[in-house]
Order: sequence, then structure tokens, then C-alpha cells
Amino acid sequence: MRSVLVTVAVVGVALVLGTGVAAAHGGAGGEEQPTTNYRTTITGFDPPPGVMLRVIDAGLRLELENTSGKEVVIMGYEDEPFLRVGTDGVYENLQSPATYVNATREGGIPPPEGIDADGPPKWNRVSDGPVARWHDHRAHWMGGTPAVVLADPDREHVINDRWVVPIRIEDQIADATGTTVWVPGPTGLAWFAAVVGIAAIVAGLALTRVRDKSIMVAATALVAVCVIDAVGTWGSTSDAGFLKVAALITPALGVTFVLVGVLLLRWRRREALVLLAGGAAGLLVLFGWDSRGFLTESQIPTSLDPTLARACVGLALGLGSGVLLAGLIGLRPHLEPLWTRPPASGRPRPARPPPSGVMDPAEPRIRIRGGARPPSGAGRERHRSWHHERVRSRRANVITAVVCALLGGALVFLAIGGIDV
Repeated sequence: MRSVLVTVAVVGVALVLGTGVAAAHGGAGGEEQPTTNYRTTITGFDPPPGVMLRVIDAGLRLELENTSGKEVVIMGYEDEPFLRVGTDGVYENLQSPATYVNATREGGIPPPEGIDADGPPKWNRVSDGPVARWHDHRAHWMGGTPAVVLADPDREHVINDRWVVPIRIEDQIADATGTTVWVPGPTGLAWFAAVVGIAAIVAGLALTRVRDKSIMVAATALVAVCVIDAVGTWGSTSDAGFLKVAALITPALGVTFVLVGVLLLRWRRREALVLLAGGAAGLLVLFGWDSRGFLTESQIPTSLDPTLARACVGLALGLGSGVLLAGLIGLRPHLEPLWTRPPASGRPRPARPPPSGVMDPAEPRIRIRGGARPPSGAGRERHRSWHHERVRSRRANVITAVVCALLGGALVFLAIGGIDV
């Protein structure tokens, strides 16, 4: 039991610390993946060779790369210099209101007092490379759901037929123009049914004779799905390489726990089940819950085929939930001492026969057929031990049912709250 508790503590501390590191850097494992139903497309931009502008992060940011040797300046909302991209790096203008408004994708940070957009620029270096990435609220939809979408959400609608981002290259202005279109996402009902079905199958197999083999297969498939999803996220994320690596710390911990649990399942079953349950819980959150928008939104940040990316998220939810439930079911016999009360003494008390004609109050009332006498002596002690084990088993079944019901309810809430059915 002590080894189980130590394993639980190690898994919990590692996942908490890893989640904190990943959240500090953002990206995969640190925050929800940005998804939307608004497609942003660049339709017009005629730059010189070496200057490239593209849409990244499912339309929530723009990226400009300048290797031309010329100075490129992105203009702000009041036609003031906002970002400067040159051979010496990327600079932001601290006197531009856009510097503060564009800090988040919601644009809720107001500029501080004393900012003068008409004054001389005050440049602050933010990057050594020739690539600038920013939230530009002119290029993606910032308002509520348009009336035309509310009236008919299952069809595409042009929300903004021409947005403009002024870009100055040396002394010339080259406007970048584009469109914003509502694209309905996939229905969530099929994904919801698949997630629940996969979780139920994996958890149900944990109650059969092939429980260990089924857990090993499901856990291995969970790791494979998460690796594929991570490859797609890596290829689509525009962050620097060290930020991508930092964001993969927690997923790597979860994968390690699951793989070690698979390897130890035949030799150290208790510790292996703890590792499998903890690792599956981490991967369930990181690759399932944090990416749940993949199942309902049309614009998703991945370099994979959209259907494959959604299948990876759905499998991460289903397999992760199933392995977690299977691990808890397998750990139930080993965790019974935590909620059962041991006997007062390690040795059974010697049975003392009650006075003649008087029944001992502590004696279990046993209905004996055929007029046979109740067991006495060693038989009575065996009956008490059997009765005690039966009570413990009932308690274990009740607690396991409550835990499974809570996890099942959480899964249903996840599906209903995060998937538009």
C-alpha cells in the first residue's frame, strides 16, 4: 500500500509541475487550442520579393516575414506605426494604441494614459528574427454572432467582404486585404457518441479476463493518437522552437507514465495501474479537453487533415477516459484498506460460549435449515470473517460505482458543454 501511495504522489506532483511549466509558456498543454468558425483569408497583397504575409492560428493572428533587406512597418488602427520588421529584428511602438489592444485575441487591454499615436514612435525591440506575429482585430471577427448566422447557422456567410491592414514598405503603402467568412463546423453528436462508446468499451473490458491485455492495447493506442496530434500541432503553431518544446513537457510526462505503466503491468500491477490512470488523466485533459473545439469548429490549428485531427481528439477523449476508468477499477481491491476499518486486534478473539439458553448479542443470527445448530468455535470465526469480507466488498463496489458515476457525469458534461449537439 505504501508503494501505491508513493506512486500516486509522484504522478500527481509531476503532472502539476509539468502543467504549470507548460501553462507558463502557452501552446499545447498550456491553454485551449484556438478554434473558430470564422475563416480569415488574404485576398490581396503585392509585396516585393522577400516579404510574405500569411494567416496563422486558425485565423486569429497574422504573420509577416521580411527577408528583403527593406524596412517594413505595419500600421496601427489610427494610421500610426505599430510594428517594424527589418534586418535587425522586430520592434513595437510603445506610443501606438495597437501595441496594447493587440496583446490578446480579445483586445480587452486598454492603452495606458499618456499614449500619443500622433507623436514620434518609441521603438522597443521584441525579437531578433525577421518574423512578426500579432493579433490584428481588423482581420478576424470581434463582434458577437451576426444576425445572418443566427438566422441560418448551417450555411456559409460572408461577414466581412474586405478588411484592410495598411503595410508600409520603405516609402510605399501596400495594403493587405482579405475576407472573413462564417463556415459552420461539424455536428458534435457523432463525436459525442464515439467518445462515450470507446470509453465504455475500454472500461467494460477491464471487468473481463482480458483486462490487462485490453488496458495495454488501449493505452498504447492512446499514446499513438497523442503523438500524431502533437505532430500536427507542432507543424501549425507559429511559436518559437523553445516554446514548443516547453509546451510539450507535460504531454511527455503523461506519455512516459502510460508507457512505463504498460511495461510494468505484468510485474508490478498496482503501481502500473496508478501510472496508467495518472498518465491517461493527463493526456485526456491535454489532448482531449484542451482541444475539444476541434470537434465543433471548422477552423482548427493543425497541419493534419481536419478529419484526422478531429479523430485524434475524439480518440484521446474516449481512450483517455476508458484507461482512467479501467485503472480505477483495477485498483479497487488494492485501495480497500483506505476506506475499510481493520479489526481491533490482529488475532481473532477466542470464542466463548454464551450461558445456556442465552444468545450472544454479537452472534450473527443465522437461519439454519433442518433444525441444525449454528456454527460454533472455529466455524463461527470463519463466518464472521466471511461476513466482514462481504461488507468490505459491498463498500468497495459502492465507492467504485460512485467514482465511475462521477467520471461518467464529468464526461457527459464535457461532451454536452463543449460539443454543440
